[in-house]
Amino acid sequence: MDCKCAAIDNIISKQEQIIEKLKEYKLSIITEAVTKGLDTKAEMKDSGNEYIGTIPHDWEICRLRNIGRPQNGISKGGDSFGYGTPFVSYGDVYKNFSLPETVTGLIDATEDEQDNYSVEKGDIFFTRTSETIEEVLLKSMPVLLPPDDEQDRIADYLNRKCNTIDKMITEKQGLINKWIDYKKSLIYEVVTGKKVEGSRVVLDISGIQHIEKRHGKDGKQDHSMEKAEDIARMGYVIMNYDAIEYDGITTTGYLDEEGKPSPMIKISKKIDGTYYVIEAVNSSKKKRNYVVTAYIQNKKEQ
Repeated sequence: MDCKCAAIDNIISKQEQIIEKLKEYKLSIITEAVTKGLDTKAEMKDSGNEYIGTIPHDWEICRLRNIGRPQNGISKGGDSFGYGTPFVSYGDVYKNFSLPETVTGLIDATEDEQDNYSVEKGDIFFTRTSETIEEVLLKSMPVLLPPDDEQDRIADYLNRKCNTIDKMITEKQGLINKWIDYKKSLIYEVVTGKKVEGSRVVLDISGIQHIEKRHGKDGKQDHSMEKAEDIARMGYVIMNYDAIEYDGITTTGYLDEEGKPSPMIKISKKIDGTYYVIEAVNSSKKKRNYVVTAYIQNKKEQ
């Protein structure tokens, strides 16, 4: 199974690399369009800004304060959030290319605050981490102004190109998700023995002794499994897990179909707010799935 998981991880890694390259390509297209325009043969002129360089001859450059009114977002104490009027949060801006149609944040705002801070068509959002950014940088930020008709052409061009790239990224992410699901199913099949005829989950005396020794009433690690009913839940957990993980650990006490040490699998299930964790291995030769140990884990440790 190590080889199969490694091959899947390699496929996933390559797809992730493609996604990163697509994102870089998208950024380069946007940068080129909004700083140089769409006409590669256009006459250029010096912008007067060393960072920007040359710009099309019919473009203008000005400061942000000349085309809009920069202002901070609403700022209130923590007890004003969670009820009242919907508002656009930092995360809504930072995590999205465009604002979501609906937002989940609520704030107790007065009518004057709603009038002053309500979002309007044409507003531009900036995320920042310093109170000085507005005064020092934001108002003096250089802005390139193509002619109105070219602004429309650039917007249409970027919408088409970015939509195509975003679709490709979504497709690649879909492939990654399918490979992740396949890897999970592969690990599950090894643990539950669904591909080994006659396999069944076994919590034998050595497993119980180990659980009691490590996590029982007098457990050396903790006492999370001191109740018999918790041990009795292990069969349910292994067949109805919430998460399954394989971190490359194997055990020499059990062998797979190729005679190699079997992988150690960690399975977890949340039951009534409690997280049950099982570590198990599959023995293909014996057609059994052995619970090596089990314990209860706090949510913070998950």
